[in-house]
Amino acid sequence: MLAIMNLNVEFLDTHEARLTIIPDETSVQAARDRVLRAINKQVRIPGFRPGHAPAHLVIQAIGGPQVLALEANEQLLKELYPRALEEARINPYAAGVLEDTLQDPLRFVVRVPLQPVVDLKDYRSIRLPFPEVVVSEEEVAEVLEDIRRRHAVLEPVERTAEWGDAVAFAVFSLEEGEDKPRLLLEARDDRPWLLNQPKEGEAQQGYVPQIMAMLVGMAAGETKEGTLTAPEREPEADQPTEPQAEAAQPRTMRVRVEVRRVSKYILPELDDALAQAVGAYSSLDELRAAVRAQLRDMKQREAESEYERQALEAFTALAEVKFPPAMLDHELNQVLAEYKQQIQEQEGLPYEEWLKVSQRTDEEIRAELRPVAERRLRRALVVGALVRQEGIQLSEAELEESIEEISRFAAQIGEKRADVRRRYAPGSEARADLRARMLYERALAHMARIARGELESAQAPTGQPAEPVASAQS
Repeated sequence: MLAIMNLNVEFLDTHEARLTIIPDETSVQAARDRVLRAINKQVRIPGFRPGHAPAHLVIQAIGGPQVLALEANEQLLKELYPRALEEARINPYAAGVLEDTLQDPLRFVVRVPLQPVVDLKDYRSIRLPFPEVVVSEEEVAEVLEDIRRRHAVLEPVERTAEWGDAVAFAVFSLEEGEDKPRLLLEARDDRPWLLNQPKEGEAQQGYVPQIMAMLVGMAAGETKEGTLTAPEREPEADQPTEPQAEAAQPRTMRVRVEVRRVSKYILPELDDALAQAVGAYSSLDELRAAVRAQLRDMKQREAESEYERQALEAFTALAEVKFPPAMLDHELNQVLAEYKQQIQEQEGLPYEEWLKVSQRTDEEIRAELRPVAERRLRRALVVGALVRQEGIQLSEAELEESIEEISRFAAQIGEKRADVRRRYAPGSEARADLRARMLYERALAHMARIARGELESAQAPTGQPAEPVASAQS
């Protein structure tokens, strides 16, 4: 039985432990003897049967005493490391890393990542005001105007297009290297574009405003060549986005625009007849009330979603969260994998090729994505801690109900419900991911109830263990 002569444990600021394992000389020699016997059975020494060659010849055959010591030390550490963890009462997050092997006496220095620790503090004292949901007359009028446009009559005109007209057209790419113009966009006669004039002072981004500006002043049968500038993508919170090189110039594209028809919009009157044409409304007042109610419901859902996000921010800011670098590296790898997929979909290039074209390095991208990964990790750990602390549960019946809803939707788009059921079968990754997402959403709703004071007099949290939850990406 091997023994540890001594074990020194140092807890680091990085939420890791440094173990210095010092075996006694008897254990060291016993390990070397075992390794030597095993090698003796494998090495062929002329004149000796396997396992019966003199020790000095076997050691010489494998490269000398240093090679034997390396093999023996590796075997010794494998035996001592689990016992060192048990003696230090450490439950590691991941496998430890051998930092150094010292001599005189023999010492193994191992850095061990620790399990994350989350202290939610006095989270039940968090209070956030819920915003008042207001629907303005201007918002209602804008929806009614949109209804008028959807019920408008188009009348072709023999003149150039003006703001407010409907235009059928096609846009072709004139990029170098293409054999012939490539169709990029087409607005057919049955689905023309309405040329909405930009409001004064309103920022115009994207291809649509540029194309509309080109169409104004063109008549049916006319063509025009011009340049479109790629829009800058606005970054979304905690989502991998494409870092932009400081000296990069906006991408441009040569295009040709062909106008096929210009039509004038003839809008219907905003009256009871329009309300009756829209649906089961007897009057304009009834339609207006329905529009107001729909807007209120939509804004209420948006407000609740934003409130949950703010509650998560407040819980995360209050909590004390500790995790080892290995855990952050794992989350960073996940974020980078999502980013690579974005590059492939948006740029049409493999990540490695995109790096060359953009004159970027993988190290630069990782450095820019690291804060995103850290925010996501902190939020996920806080949500997981709340799930456990509050005893938030998800029953199999609720999970099955959600899977059934997914299968019904899939059937509407042509997928077999049986295939969906198999994909979400017990033990599958898809089922585990769905459970995690549902727990995450339930935890966010619970946070919001706490922040609104709805659980102030509720029963104290049970602190029951629960399943892991999905990463916090919102």
